[in-house]
Amino acid sequence: METDDRSGRHHDPSETVGAALARLRRESGLTGVEVAKRSGVSQGQISKIENSRVTPSQADVVRFAGALDLPGALVADLVERSRQAQALARERRRGANRSVAANQEDYLEEEGRARHLRAFEPILVPGLLQTSEYARRVINRFYAVIYGDDRQGWPDTAAAVRLRLERQERLYDPDRDFKFIISESALRARFGAKDYWPLLMAAQIQRIESACELPNVEIRIVPTDTSLPFPAIEPFEIMDDAVVITESTAGSSRRDRDGVEIYARVFDRFWSSSTPDVLPILSRYKTEFLEESTKVAKSEDAGTGQ
Repeated sequence: METDDRSGRHHDPSETVGAALARLRRESGLTGVEVAKRSGVSQGQISKIENSRVTPSQADVVRFAGALDLPGALVADLVERSRQAQALARERRRGANRSVAANQEDYLEEEGRARHLRAFEPILVPGLLQTSEYARRVINRFYAVIYGDDRQGWPDTAAAVRLRLERQERLYDPDRDFKFIISESALRARFGAKDYWPLLMAAQIQRIESACELPNVEIRIVPTDTSLPFPAIEPFEIMDDAVVITESTAGSSRRDRDGVEIYARVFDRFWSSSTPDVLPILSRYKTEFLEESTKVAKSEDAGTGQ
């Protein structure tokens, strides 16, 4: 907890700039209308700032603080916090428009420094375990939504797949260890037509089976009938308890060095709720996909009269 220079009251350092200004205004006994008149900032903007609907500019903070007659040290602190919040907002906006290949470079950089990696994947096969064809199909499905046509993403897809395969080389480094949690539903998810996806997925499962043989790799699966310990909605990787990388629906990745403890707690809960007996599950799915692939091939042969 920290202390305001003027009030001497403690406040949460995670408090937004807008919430801090709202609190300080109330402590000063002024209304929003009075602050608007004194500062020259519109009453509507004052309301948005106080309710954290917008990140105030540094100029707005100075005018708002001037209306409250705050001491210089406190104003400087609020201005700096505003600057940091704006920088974070810009980074997030850039992240939303970054390519998949650029996100892979983030992983490559952080994983290169890490010796202990934990990955949780509720939707897909983890990137470090994906075959090149599985990765290509998944990435192109992403571009089909972002661009409305997956062909626009093909050049970047090639770079992203190359970087993903480069990341996988670290699985064979005996000085690193890896823990993966995969949702069983990820084995059911389909990102391709039925004429080729079953065979592609059988190869993908075989890739996971091979990774299970590595002495520095542990893989667990969360069965579909498991009571989930937490409503996890995003994949994440934790490196050395130093940084976590999360991925959004928009395809952007975000590095977080402050929230590692929370993600580690989520990982531990899913680890306890998952099964280490993954080979029977993988074998069952591989058999089902191979059988489906055979049926598809026979159906196609019958259709062509062969």
